[in-house]
Amino acid sequence: MKKLAIGILTYNRDELLKETLESFFQHNSNGNSKIILVDNGSAEEYQISNRKYAGQYGLEYKYNSFSLASDMNENIEIGHHILIKELLNCDADLFCILEDDWKCKGKIPVDEIWQLLNEHAEIGQVRIRDYRYDDTFYGGSSLNFITKKKIVFDEIIRVNNITFKVADMHWVNCCNVMRKDTLKAMDIDIKSEYEKMQFFYGLHPRNAQFEPGIFYHIGPHRIRVDLREKGLFSNEDFS
Repeated sequence: MKKLAIGILTYNRDELLKETLESFFQHNSNGNSKIILVDNGSAEEYQISNRKYAGQYGLEYKYNSFSLASDMNENIEIGHHILIKELLNCDADLFCILEDDWKCKGKIPVDEIWQLLNEHAEIGQVRIRDYRYDDTFYGGSSLNFITKKKIVFDEIIRVNNITFKVADMHWVNCCNVMRKDTLKAMDIDIKSEYEKMQFFYGLHPRNAQFEPGIFYHIGPHRIRVDLREKGLFSNEDFS
């Protein structure tokens, strides 16, 4: 049985974090998982609840105190940078990045993902989020953000009874699973998520989607104005 290290980034959202953790442990045990809860500078009241959840579920708790940037997207990227460094300190076979607003609806097929990535070095990450690519800023897009072309799944790989769809796809911060060498390559001081996508695409244009996805977004919509300024979603209707 392969070991999975999971990093969960949270900031001032105890109710969403509670739902994320409850749903995860409803379907997954932590017998073969190391789970780190990275608190991205939460207020004191949330630090208290986060520590409570860490104790309740046997998670390692890390608090990072820093001056928050004025830009929310930059804050998130700072948190992910710290989270990656914490994950790299773990002794594990695979690594998973989560945030505090992704509800789980199934078991992560750790051994099958490990076999897929072990046998296909060209695949950088396996997305385990739900497949909702709908040409909007919300929850993903059917576009490859780097090529600005439609994502086309042109390869199917089955491991045991698990199906993976493969396509040219950009980096996503979560929810994904990857090898340590891939995670280490992403331990870079890049504040812009789009620049991170560009960097990753140069390493691994080929990535997989676990079908069906097992995490779905439960948090508030984040309007990606930064991506719109890059020429993506130019026809988006916010009415």
